[in-house]
Parts: sequence; structure tokens; C-alpha cells
Amino acid sequence: MEAFPIHVKTLDALHLASALQLLAEEPADGIVVFSHDRTFNLCARALGFNAALL
Repeated sequence: MEAFPIHVKTLDALHLASALQLLAEEPADGIVVFSHDRTFNLCARALGFNAALL
């Protein structure tokens, strides 16, 4: 696994890694991730997830 394209906090990285694993095991359109942390949402978007930008 490569580094995330945007620096995120440890628990945010864990959540994003879990979402990436879920996507790898069972591709599902419409996976949406959300956080009140803008950096998390930016990283999620960079990884290809639907994420709102606050």
C-alpha cells in the first residue's frame, strides 16, 4: 500500500484504509465517506470516494 495523497491523522488513515479494503473486496458504487474534518474529506476525494467538502 502506498502513502495517502494528503496527510491525515492516524484514526482518519485507519478509516480510509478500511474503506479502501472494503472497496477492494467487494466493489460497491455509492460508497460515501464523511467527516467534519476537511482534510479527511479531501483525502477521501483524492482516493476516489464521494465525500462532501465543508
